Amino acid sequence: MNLKTITWMCIALIAVSPSVRGEEKFTSAEYAISVSAPKSWRSIPAPKELDSRYQQDSSISMLTRFQAPNPDSENYSIVMDLLVMKGETDLERASKSYQEHKNGLGNSFEVEKSLPVKVSGRKSLMLQANRDGGFYENVFLVAGAKDTFVVSFVSGEKYGRKKADAFKEYVKGVSLLSDQQLARLSASGRNAASPLPSGWQSYATPHYDIQYDTDEGFSRLVGKHLEAILKEYQRRFPMEKTMDESGTSLSRDRRFTVKCFQSQDAFNSYASANGVSGAAAYFSPAQNELVCYKTVDDGKKKTLHILYHEASHQYLHLYMGEEADIPIWLNEGVAEYFFGGEFSGEKFAIGVNRERITTIKEAVRRDTFVPLAEIFKYSQAQYYANPEICYAEGWALAHFLWSTTDARYRGRINTFYEELKATKSKDSAFEKAFGDLDLGQMEKDWKSYVLKL
Repeated sequence: MNLKTITWMCIALIAVSPSVRGEEKFTSAEYAISVSAPKSWRSIPAPKELDSRYQQDSSISMLTRFQAPNPDSENYSIVMDLLVMKGETDLERASKSYQEHKNGLGNSFEVEKSLPVKVSGRKSLMLQANRDGGFYENVFLVAGAKDTFVVSFVSGEKYGRKKADAFKEYVKGVSLLSDQQLARLSASGRNAASPLPSGWQSYATPHYDIQYDTDEGFSRLVGKHLEAILKEYQRRFPMEKTMDESGTSLSRDRRFTVKCFQSQDAFNSYASANGVSGAAAYFSPAQNELVCYKTVDDGKKKTLHILYHEASHQYLHLYMGEEADIPIWLNEGVAEYFFGGEFSGEKFAIGVNRERITTIKEAVRRDTFVPLAEIFKYSQAQYYANPEICYAEGWALAHFLWSTTDARYRGRINTFYEELKATKSKDSAFEKAFGDLDLGQMEKDWKSYVLKL
């Protein structure tokens, strides 16, 4: 998970080169910094701050992010991150800390060059580094009076090597604000950075804070659907003390954040900063944030179904607590169960997941499914190694356990969750929920159920 980084600053009153000044601008009085994006680049949200329990280094924070209008020749997004390393003024120590931070996020960050440079007449340090997945990073670190600031340009490797000199020009768009400039900002009432970049808006439902650059109608639809399906989560997993005194809203630390991107490319750029790739949406426990984009192939309906899946992860994370180790078959199976929801009027009906039913029926007929005794013990890596079958099977198990009329199996999924919530032990939960069953017989009954769907 990446959510942090660092930031750069130039000296006060440096003239920003007209060739690099863009329409997008970020200003923070707190750090006395202003940055104009390169021409035609646009703001996208900086990754949300990590919960303190997940942070690698709380002294490193991202302030803002800009993205080029087009990817490079290798189809990598080109982004410019502005970050701050608080309380550090020595460039060599800052460089070492930054490299440790990047590698500590679980990604390879191999510095090829570390060069002293001058940026707008100020002593600086430039790092050039390879990253996992073909990414390349050109980083400029500048020591301010109290902090070290960094501008990081991330792109594909070929582009990153070729454009190193161009990036030196781009950092002229960053300037340190003088006391006089800060006074003028304060007088104008614009003395705080907006939490969202230009083009982004937000609104609150009773339980969700929706941030979006999609059309307003779609974002309102997202909020309406999330509130409706939340009632389904709450009905199956009743949660005490989730409401405030009014009985309608989650308390401040339990509200859910949702980001809706219009562009898949901007979504991918934001997701990659959090260590996520290849997803159409995701939930980050470290940020309590649900992130999606408005899908093109299947329109808004596909996006909404994906949100039903991911929002169930978000709700269950709060319901179960941080320490609960939900087994992968149940975690993804329940999420796929909610994926099959259909909205009618103001209510949801949970039906068959059309994305999964054909796959699991065929696997049952051909005996290519994973035996229940095995999938119950699968690790996340094993589950993800065979996603087509495992996701379909997880859905079919959740559907069976919630929808079967067989008294031997009804209620066991809730017994599992209640025990897991109480003990945080998936072994204890499995024993209490399924320990008295003949799993071979359960598998036969489940197969019969699937073929009748």
